[in-house]
Amino acid sequence: MPLLREWWRQIGTVGAGHPKNFDLVTKLTAAVPLLREWWRQIGTVGARQGKNFDLVTKLTAAVPLPPVDSTENGYKWEGLEKPANFPMKLWNTIQKYWGVYDYSHEVYQGMHGCLSCKACATQCPIHVDVPHLKSKFLELYYTRYLRHWRDYLFGNIETLASWQSYAPDLFNFITQNPVSHWLIKQFLGLVNPPVLSSLTLKQGLAERQAPEFEPNKLSNLSQAERENSVILLQDAFTSFFESQLVLDTYDLLSQLGYTVYMPPFFASGKPLHVKGFLQQFRTIAQKNSLAITQLGNLGIPIIGIEPSIVLTYRDEYVKILDAKATFPRVQLLQEFLVTQLERLPKVGTTCESYYLLGHCTEKTIALTSQQQWQEVFQAVGIPLTLVSTGCCGMAGIYGHEVENYAVSKGIYQMSWGRHIPSSPEERQRLLATGFSCRSQVKRFEGFLPNHPVQVLFQYGLSIV
Repeated sequence: MPLLREWWRQIGTVGAGHPKNFDLVTKLTAAVPLLREWWRQIGTVGARQGKNFDLVTKLTAAVPLPPVDSTENGYKWEGLEKPANFPMKLWNTIQKYWGVYDYSHEVYQGMHGCLSCKACATQCPIHVDVPHLKSKFLELYYTRYLRHWRDYLFGNIETLASWQSYAPDLFNFITQNPVSHWLIKQFLGLVNPPVLSSLTLKQGLAERQAPEFEPNKLSNLSQAERENSVILLQDAFTSFFESQLVLDTYDLLSQLGYTVYMPPFFASGKPLHVKGFLQQFRTIAQKNSLAITQLGNLGIPIIGIEPSIVLTYRDEYVKILDAKATFPRVQLLQEFLVTQLERLPKVGTTCESYYLLGHCTEKTIALTSQQQWQEVFQAVGIPLTLVSTGCCGMAGIYGHEVENYAVSKGIYQMSWGRHIPSSPEERQRLLATGFSCRSQVKRFEGFLPNHPVQVLFQYGLSIV
């Protein structure tokens, strides 16, 4: 009960200092009931630690040990237990299941409820980036305890999906049947695994005779050619699970007069960050930052489709690499389109209004992103209404984990579920920008919302 009272107190405190658009759902997802106890722990433990004892390290060091002057995995283990070897991790994990107390288990439970919507980092006056703290905490937590092997699977889901895309029908046959669903639920603790696209991106681009991505040739383009070219980055979720959306995006940009170049797929590392594999994430971020920097040097706009991945380059990469001044900007689709309004097709007749349910991370990090879609649609002549919602409840892997299913469904029904129309005609006018959001609607409502770019492409076809 004390935690619950503190939770409601924080909701009231946060709401009082926030702009008017801070609705109930956002307050609920931004409230962090364990913060008060964390700060108490910081005061208690921090007094006995050295200067390099950072926030998350303080939180996880409930019982500080004598100083050990060594550096491992990028951390200075002063006054801390060094990362445990496998036998010690196994023993600690057994003790955990026996019920041996460790305050870090309480923090783990609190962090496990974080949906990584980023409302805390941008819309809350305190500006505490809980998803970033969660990743740091998980990295340290699992130096003491064994991970569920599901974490390794999800952390590398981008690479696994790229492998599976070579034989999508085969993998769908293996995973999309009642027996497989039962086995996946029992042994992996996952529900509703996504379906791979039968039409691969490679096939679709070949049909369109898309130009090969050759950096040497791109560097020799004239200024006029650069101004009529774009680089469209792939992401694992749309490329392998929604390839038609990527192809529609390609077609729209081509329709607007651009030559679209698509580099080969590379994993962003976002799932690794979510699960606290920060060393692996840092390695991927360093590699990708060099590649994206080289793309930026070509002087051609770089665009991405999936908000959670595009904003990873803008947020998590910058934080882990400390490269804010030099890292090139990867644009969201609407950020690019809003600068190209004169190229957009114009609808001559009156259209019915469409309704946009935005991705929560997109709304919190790119604050004008939803209004930019509205401006783009207005330039085309299509009314677009922005629907005020909180998180859809899927949040990447969160909604697929068995233990989170009921909470995920409850969050969806509390916000998104209230705005889903019943008639098929109205559902066709419901738009969503996030892959997780569209997947959540699909599993609870039985239909897949369109992405805004698909509507623009279809109207462009009708005009042509």
